[in-house]
Amino acid sequence: MFFFADLNLLDWSSENLVAIGLKSATYIWNGESNIVIQSLHVDSPSTYVSSVSWINGGTCLAIGTNNGEVQLWDIETQKRLRNMLGHMSVVGALSWNQHILSSGCRLGHIHHHDVRVAQHQMGTLRHQQGICSLKWSPSEKHLASGSSDGHLNIWPYDPGSIKLNTPLQSILHPTAVKAMNWCPWLSETLAVGGGMRDGQIRIWDTSSGKNTNSINTNSQICSILWLPETRELATSHGTPRNQVTVWQYPTLQKLTDIYDHKGRVLYLALSPDQKRIFSAAANETAVIWKYWRE
Repeated sequence: MFFFADLNLLDWSSENLVAIGLKSATYIWNGESNIVIQSLHVDSPSTYVSSVSWINGGTCLAIGTNNGEVQLWDIETQKRLRNMLGHMSVVGALSWNQHILSSGCRLGHIHHHDVRVAQHQMGTLRHQQGICSLKWSPSEKHLASGSSDGHLNIWPYDPGSIKLNTPLQSILHPTAVKAMNWCPWLSETLAVGGGMRDGQIRIWDTSSGKNTNSINTNSQICSILWLPETRELATSHGTPRNQVTVWQYPTLQKLTDIYDHKGRVLYLALSPDQKRIFSAAANETAVIWKYWRE
């Protein structure tokens, strides 16, 4: 089985641990020793990992599965802390805001979980189609969600609401909103990468809903990553060249192409020191590469 394009199977923690999901297991790679130090297995072989996300500033890992579960694991003890139910389909996206974990599924529902309490589900948001991406903003004030029908929604911080809230902004794109990420140094700025029929990088001012810049990459964009150390942007691509590209910001001038993969580069993750990038491709190959600019 290969990596799935519409899932989120890679994350690099502040504790320098990489989690990567593959089939029914999540492998933990130590960013200091460069070795896999453990593997976590979900239930049965028919259950597969569909998303992973580290809590901010700790060793708790959230794992979404194809049967609608969200599992919490303590990596230090290698024990599962709890299973959180509520979804009725594949949990393809996860994002933390302190002790609040937001999870999105293919039926278009987003659940907010307070992982500290037994009655964990606090509120629900809804898209018309499946959730491809979820990201809390660095300010922790807004949640961005992308769906398979091209909608990008910006939601306020209100995880305790029991109503199906109305988003602050809803922006329509030509393809599924899978590649999406907040700028770490501009709290209202969000980058979105278009799919196979689009190929555009779009920079959004989420406070106004305005597109501040865009460029056509002439390629499927699978993942998008901000590089705070150099104030640049990295994108990973599928057809036709399966490359990773680094862009100057805010001009979006292309700086370099990196060709280390033979398949679509589905996922990117940045190390805590912001000088290494972990990239994983559809043919189950991964590359760790150093990048910084003087």
